[in-house]
Amino acid sequence: MRELKDILRELRAEHEMTQDDLARQIGVQKATISHYEAGTRYPKRDTLQAIADLFNVSTDFLTGRSTRTELVVNDEERLLIEAYRHADPGIREAVRRVLNVKEKTTATDDDSAAM
Repeated sequence: MRELKDILRELRAEHEMTQDDLARQIGVQKATISHYEAGTRYPKRDTLQAIADLFNVSTDFLTGRSTRTELVVNDEERLLIEAYRHADPGIREAVRRVLNVKEKTTATDDDSAAM
């Protein structure tokens, strides 16, 4: 299983970022990134999530638990899902018609109103 230290180094290289660039973007010191990449420290949960969000990967990918490099749902898709969930039934029906998606009655439709 790959480790965070290697995955983080690779992601930085792919995005042409220095340790300093990454540190600034997620709000930590450059030395902290150096420790992560050396494997001598491990990020706290919120920092790990900030790194995942920055590179558009899952925390499972960062920790080597998944080989999927992209999130299943990106930020734009997440916004669209939220808007759909909060839309009135007429708007939802119009969206389904435009996208040629048949309505499927499930418990998740009812549960989403509670979100």
